[in-house]
Amino acid sequence: MGGLITLFLIGSVITGFAMYVATRETQPSLSAANYTLECTRDGDGRFLAEMVPEVPGARAWGATAEEAMAKAQAIALRILAQRLEQGEVKARSIRIELRALAKAANAPAEELSR
Repeated sequence: MGGLITLFLIGSVITGFAMYVATRETQPSLSAANYTLECTRDGDGRFLAEMVPEVPGARAWGATAEEAMAKAQAIALRILAQRLEQGEVKARSIRIELRALAKAANAPAEELSR
């Protein structure tokens, strides 16, 4: 993926998703919660995408970086929706930053986008 891609997910459905973070609870409800999705290539060639520490458990493996990130995003949104339904969080906007990091052994950054 090279570089940083910033997606602003603001809409009637997605606006309600947010994660409870004590420091953010004191801010106005119009402020956005920020999440970072990182994707790394493992030694066996698989890709791991995860949204930690913001959304523990939002991680997924894939044959490509895109597949792993798409799966991790879907899992994160499910977790956030569940937290919203259970009243654990307040509704607000979400900003998700997607990063592909070359942390794998002998893997150039260009290969992570494949």
